Amino acid sequence: MEKSITQLMNDAFEAEYSGNYEEAIKIYVPLLEQGNAEAQFKLGLMYFKENEGIKDYKKAFKWFKKAAEQNHAEAKSYLGLMYRHGHGVDRNNEEAKKLYREAAEQGDMKLQHKIGLTHEIGYGDDTNYPMAMSCYRLAAEKGHVEAQRRLGLMYYNELCVEGKYGEAFEWLSKAAKQKDESAQYILGQMYENGDGVNKNLIEAVRHYRMAAKQDNAYAQNRLGLMYEKGYGVYQSNTQAYKWFFIASRNNRQREQNFTFGDFKKKVQTNLGDLAKKMSPEEIEKAEELAELCIESNYQDCPE
Repeated sequence: MEKSITQLMNDAFEAEYSGNYEEAIKIYVPLLEQGNAEAQFKLGLMYFKENEGIKDYKKAFKWFKKAAEQNHAEAKSYLGLMYRHGHGVDRNNEEAKKLYREAAEQGDMKLQHKIGLTHEIGYGDDTNYPMAMSCYRLAAEKGHVEAQRRLGLMYYNELCVEGKYGEAFEWLSKAAKQKDESAQYILGQMYENGDGVNKNLIEAVRHYRMAAKQDNAYAQNRLGLMYEKGYGVYQSNTQAYKWFFIASRNNRQREQNFTFGDFKKKVQTNLGDLAKKMSPEEIEKAEELAELCIESNYQDCPE
């Protein structure tokens, strides 16, 4: 009984995953002879990746091109990458842009986000913010939460556009509604500073709290500061210390404007400065509340 295309593709994947590249290629052969675009793409990917003894950009380019000629969106995105960086072919930025655009327009939201990320981060100075924003927007409009957040952040940080806090607020709000804690944290900053929205410290605290309870260390620290100063919430050294303490124990890194190591030093400074204003009994109570929050995964975290 002949194996189905799906079974053959799975067999090829398992052979490649185990490092048996010759066997994987052998499995792909009948599919390649049938002109199967997915097999062409997978073989191109196998040659493109850092596989020991088999990496070959020219062969990767050949099979990506065959798949792309059959309108395989992801193959087009890899061809764009190869033209962009001169892998297996002479560099051609115009051809790269054309292929990226085609791939984004016909691809699903995951591919659109991936292409956007490639252009936002780039390699060295090789970034293309307009292309990144265009691809993020395609994915964001389909509900891709990370694309919504990254598009909002590009507007917020004024990457290739100026004075677009309104757009930033719109896209970050969409991501926040999907419980993206980084978006919730940035929205808290926008409400606190009045960036693109009327200044509202109560809303700032609300967004910081949502992000903090999803283990965002930056929001935890900011919430501590709000409690310490009594901004948008009742003043409480105990609650402030609690959130500083939680942030000090949090080692989950996030994409912000300063390094995580520098951030942790800021948290320790906040914790130490506040401790000088508190009695040992108050500190003990705050630490007990913090441990309760952490152990309950923020389900039992009284304010």
